Amino acid sequence: MPTCVAELPMLGAYARQHADWQVLLVNTDSAAAAQRFLESHALSDMALSDINALTLLRPGLNVSGLMRKAGNLHGVLPYSVAVDRRKHICFRKAGALNQDDLVKMREVCR
Repeated sequence: MPTCVAELPMLGAYARQHADWQVLLVNTDSAAAAQRFLESHALSDMALSDINALTLLRPGLNVSGLMRKAGNLHGVLPYSVAVDRRKHICFRKAGALNQDDLVKMREVCR
């Protein structure tokens, strides 16, 4: 299972438990590829309430521009960014997130 998909339950639970945060997922696949993936992979271990807590964005054809603006100059996936209330990037991570990352993110992004 791809890392970004494996993170979905953790990110969904985080979004549901921390209503003061908005968790956005950026889909870098085409709409057709994303639909094929959803049809072929059951996410049955993820609670429906967790799925509903996530917001999915599709940036269109300028995914690389969005990634560069967020500091991901090499297009590494997964790539996570947190933005504080002043709209400044306060946390970045290339690679898989874990629970410790979420704790650190909450500490540094106030």
